Amino acid sequence: MSIQTDYVNNESIFSFTSETAYTLPSYNSRDSITLRNLSAADLTLTAFSGQTIDGASTYTLRGGSTAKIVRGESGWVVSEGSENAEPVIVPTIVPAAGGLWQLATAGTDSACTNGTTYFVELNVPYNKTLTGVAYQVGSVGGTDSVIASLYSSSGAVLANSALAGAVVGTAAQIQSVAFLSTYAAVAGRYYVGLTFNGTTAKFRTYPIPGSKFIAGSEAETFGTVTDITPGSTFTADKGPLCYAY
Repeated sequence: MSIQTDYVNNESIFSFTSETAYTLPSYNSRDSITLRNLSAADLTLTAFSGQTIDGASTYTLRGGSTAKIVRGESGWVVSEGSENAEPVIVPTIVPAAGGLWQLATAGTDSACTNGTTYFVELNVPYNKTLTGVAYQVGSVGGTDSVIASLYSSSGAVLANSALAGAVVGTAAQIQSVAFLSTYAAVAGRYYVGLTFNGTTAKFRTYPIPGSKFIAGSEAETFGTVTDITPGSTFTADKGPLCYAY
């Protein structure tokens, strides 16, 4: 259970990052509690045995919402916040750390190497189910195949697309490559990688030396997906222009 408890001016603040249900302490235990739901999912708060919260046994704290409850005569009373607050709308994509691009000709038009994995840092700011990777195809599409992979902050494989690969998409367009199964990512650092099986197709990469995010490449064997060693530096013309979706 991921609950952070802070105390500010003798007031308890409970912050929830992934829970969908929580039983409150007795209303006799303290004067007030501030409850912060940092997840996009709703959080169902259940009153302590035989007690109530706003006159009911449960209270729904919407994703991204905050409520303050105070001790009443026979249970908790919501003094700030709303059960009907609008839920958080999570964006549909998570751009790589180098950011989104505007043009199909952005970045470097990089040639691929058979079996090499090209990876880039991905910072997920909220809990999100990831389905795959979309990347910018370069000036040459088709012919070769590509595998998309998701890695942990240490480089361990978390998800990947079909090992047979998907034929590289049309030149100068964005190709979406779905994982074999979705991955429930929590907020944090990840890496996404592309592995090709030839040298004909091209893909767009982040080009600027000195960039303060991690990108690079690593020799692999096409048709297998193994852990990478991401290191801590940026190598120009290696990290694909991409986003997770």
